[in-house]
Parts: sequence; C-alpha cells; structure tokens
Amino acid sequence: MKPVVVSALLLALGACGGGGGGSETTEAVTPQPDFSNPIVIEPGDPLPTDATMPVQISGTAIESIFGGGSGFQTFGSPIAATLVTSTNTSGDASAGPDKLRLTANGETVEIDLRESVSSSDLTFDGTTFNISTDSGAFLIQPFASYTANPMEYAVYGGWAKTANAADGSTASDKIRFGSFGSATPAASMPSSGSATYTGKSIGLASVSGGSTTAIGFTRSDITVSTTDFNSVTIKSRNTTFSQLGQGNIGDPLSLNFDATGSIDKNTLSTTSATTAVGDPGRVDGTFYGPSAEEVGGTFSFESSRGVYGGAFGAKKQ
Repeated sequence: MKPVVVSALLLALGACGGGGGGSETTEAVTPQPDFSNPIVIEPGDPLPTDATMPVQISGTAIESIFGGGSGFQTFGSPIAATLVTSTNTSGDASAGPDKLRLTANGETVEIDLRESVSSSDLTFDGTTFNISTDSGAFLIQPFASYTANPMEYAVYGGWAKTANAADGSTASDKIRFGSFGSATPAASMPSSGSATYTGKSIGLASVSGGSTTAIGFTRSDITVSTTDFNSVTIKSRNTTFSQLGQGNIGDPLSLNFDATGSIDKNTLSTTSATTAVGDPGRVDGTFYGPSAEEVGGTFSFESSRGVYGGAFGAKKQ
C-alpha cells in the first residue's frame, strides 16, 4: 500500500536584461508530496510493494469521540473509510509515502510521516507514532509502511484527530481504527473447506477501576477460523496494555475475547462476542485477496467498566 512518487523537479529560470547582458539561473524546487491521480486498488489486487505512485485503498473504520472531560464514548458501527497515500519525495521508493490522507464520516485527516520525533510524539511497544501538532492528528499504528507490512492485500491501524482552532475545526476529538485492502471478489470466495488465519490486533481500551480510569493502547494475537466458509470464530489472546496516564487496568488478559458469527459473500459479522470478563461487543471483517488469502476488520466492546475497540489483520495459514 505504498504509493511513492519520486519527483525531483528543476525549474530553469532565464532572465535577460536590456543592453545585451543576460544571465541564467537554475533553481531547485523542493518536491512536494502528491496525492493526485492515485492508483485505485480494485478487489483482489495486491498492494504495491514500492512507493512510486499515490494509492487509494477502501475500507471500514470505527470511531469514538473523546475528550472534554467525558472520556471515550462507545465505538460506533463500522463506517466506510478511505486511505490515500502520497508520493515519496526522498528518492527511495521503498521508504513509503510521505503523507497519508484518511477519510471517515466526512472528515479527512492528513498525517505527515516525515515529521521528526519530538517530545510530543507517542512511543508504544518501541514504535514512535508521529503527531502533527499543527493539525492535531497522529497515527496509532504506522500501517502505511508497505515493506514493514506482513500482509499482501490489506493493512490496518488507527489514527486520531483533535479539534483544533488552528485548522478551523469545530468537531469533537475522535479516535478511529480501520481495516483497508483489496476485498476478495464475491464470486471468488470459497464456498466450502476449512481455513485458519492468524495475525495481530491494535486497539484502545478505557477501563474504570475504582476512582480512576485506565486508558491505553492494546495489542493481541488474533485467530480467525472457519470450517465451511459459512460459520466463523474469532479469538483474541495474549492482550497487552500500554498505559497512557493514570489508573490501573489490572489484568490486561481481561480484554481477551471470543466471537462467533457467519460469513456472507466476502464479509464476516458476529452474533456473539464477549471479552474474558463478559463485556459484550461485536466483530466485523472483510476477506482480502484473490481467493480470501487474508482477513481484516474491527472490533468493539462496551460495558459499565468502559470501552474497548480496535482493528486487526490476519493471514491464511
């Protein structure tokens, strides 16, 4: 999913003065990331392995409003979302795009991946997530890196946008998690046989514990299984929790979850989904690749103790 265009432009400006004198100067113009005319990833197409052109990838996302003293609200149902990657201006096509544009629920967030690490950036599980302070936007997972992406047909991750007077925003702060990729054509979905997919998830949990609320990013191991490409089970295990402030979640394994549901064409949805301590929720997903080689999606849970949501991706074994 890397669109990168190496665009080095030289602008030659010639200036001639009256009286026969003349001079010519060559001025290097700093190339800018370009989002125009992106390659649109169609169902079943692999994602690019280098970044030489902008790319547009469709998907779904969930969102939660936060801030204002009210904490994180319930993650809503999945909504349509789009990821567009820019060209790369460094000259290294494998370096990935310079910028991302993520659109969901009518709001477009642009994130500059070239920003240097600063004290305001977030570090989680050894990875630094860029915060664009001018736009109040940041990635929760650097899912734009093609070369680092272990999946061939899909990517997943999260991003946030804080309301910011500098960009004229009057909307609420929002955090989103999404899954993007080349969906399996419905006619190419297997109609029988078994399959197991394994992968990872990333998410956010806001859990009350006594007088405090623990807020942090999560990771877990994901297994998606089907015995007939009609029914499906999803398991999340070994959940870790990286705290972002005060409070104590206690046992992060309480966020492990089990879900069962069904497959309809190239999507999955659940009829039952609960965490290890009984918090109810839902899991939604899409199969990706020419023949359902991968699967990705979102999950969300809610109870009196708090909210938990995120995105996942998994490959067929």
